[in-house]
Amino acid sequence: MRSHDRIKTPVFGFPKNLCARQTCTRLRLLKESEQAWGIHQNTVMPRNRRRWLGRQLSAAMDDAAVTHLHADPRNYRCLWILLMVLTMVGSLLPLNVPSTTPVPGDKLQHFLGYGLLATMATLGFSRLSLALGAALAMIGLGAAVEGIQHLLPWRQFDWLDMLANTLGVACGIGLGLVARLALSRYTHYPR
Repeated sequence: MRSHDRIKTPVFGFPKNLCARQTCTRLRLLKESEQAWGIHQNTVMPRNRRRWLGRQLSAAMDDAAVTHLHADPRNYRCLWILLMVLTMVGSLLPLNVPSTTPVPGDKLQHFLGYGLLATMATLGFSRLSLALGAALAMIGLGAAVEGIQHLLPWRQFDWLDMLANTLGVACGIGLGLVARLALSRYTHYPR
């Protein structure tokens, strides 16, 4: 019996970015494949079966490397800051319509805009307490923008806008928490 015909403890080059759960899944797949072929650590196996087993494991690890996502809170934080600046600028610039004319879908715009801000804030920090604090700060941002609009001659203060902002933040926090849970399940995203 030659030494290269003997199956020894398998050593595969797992990608470094695989989490422990995926590595355990790959090792379980290897053990199941060995058991399916009746292979034990010191048994001899024909070369064609060994090649097939190697191809199957290689394909499984390639699939894992392709589907493995790396979500980084810093990306969401940068997007959150950009959206916050755009929201503030858009809220304070003069409108092309007179201030007495109602803007269609204005409350929906407030709800969706601040909901998106709260979602990005919830995803933008590793620690949950910081994420929730930043998301709740969006209520204060909405109130501050409405207060500044009261001082501007081309904008007007509206309590219903603040209510739409607050409801949007509440829904955005809920959506962000669900997204955090999903990201932590499938990526290295912190819980």
